[in-house]
Amino acid sequence: MDPKRMKRFKNDLIKVIPMTPNDINTKNELESESISSVLLYYINWAARLIKPKPRQVIYDKILENNPNWIKYKNEIQALINKVEKGEDLYPHLSLRVASKGYTAKSRIEETDNCWEDKDFILNVMGFHHFHLDNTNVINNGFLGRTNHVIFAKVQKDTFEIIGIFDHQVFESDTTSDQLNIERQKMWDLCDKHSSIPLANNPNGMIVMNRPITLSGNSVSTIRMVQNYMHVVKEIDPKIDTDEYVNLLYKEVSLPKPKKHKLKWAMNYMDLGLVDSSKNFFLFRHGDEIYNLL
Repeated sequence: MDPKRMKRFKNDLIKVIPMTPNDINTKNELESESISSVLLYYINWAARLIKPKPRQVIYDKILENNPNWIKYKNEIQALINKVEKGEDLYPHLSLRVASKGYTAKSRIEETDNCWEDKDFILNVMGFHHFHLDNTNVINNGFLGRTNHVIFAKVQKDTFEIIGIFDHQVFESDTTSDQLNIERQKMWDLCDKHSSIPLANNPNGMIVMNRPITLSGNSVSTIRMVQNYMHVVKEIDPKIDTDEYVNLLYKEVSLPKPKKHKLKWAMNYMDLGLVDSSKNFFLFRHGDEIYNLL
């Protein structure tokens, strides 16, 4: 792999990963990491974002009888409309998306919390959550925070609403064996959706929730990084050959410019090469891989 190209790829990722604390020491710490580690931090953060594109919204119609669904019917429908039209859902995400991408090791050790910069519910269950305010912009492009949020499983072409919860769903009491009502409801729904494949498999199969490492990263994310690095190592030596570059442009029916200068880039969770004209050559579709591994 070309060292200069790898350094630029790593630096481009570091530029967009939110850091806590956001200072030169944290930046230096991140720069000292390997390209594969930085890619892991990036994907762990980027998995929380939603790439704007039209998606089919699906949900169990029994949800329409939920008192909170009825109460927030207009707000929920407005969110559904945005999803179906492919509008940007970033304003509905957690505020933590803007600041919790990489946390300095000293702070992790101080708080003894490996989830400081990770979304527990997304990593463990695969569910995103969305605030329902549609009118009040607060800061950094986010809409107003609401006590009730929609949980959904977001894939390449579908947006499956799992349920509506109040903010108690995020509260975890480590001193008690009992879960609060909202959190118990969430786990029950997670178990239900995880066991769906069993009903369609007469021979039986083992189904488990997304396995998590001690660092708080999902095994899916780690395998995704391994997959991406394998692609980079395989393709990068070919980038400097005219034969490969000509084929690259030919496959997408684009004329090869005199100055193309290809570099590695991430578009949300998609891995590809981008040239000087901002043409993006896709090698891995992140939404597909993230939900399959």
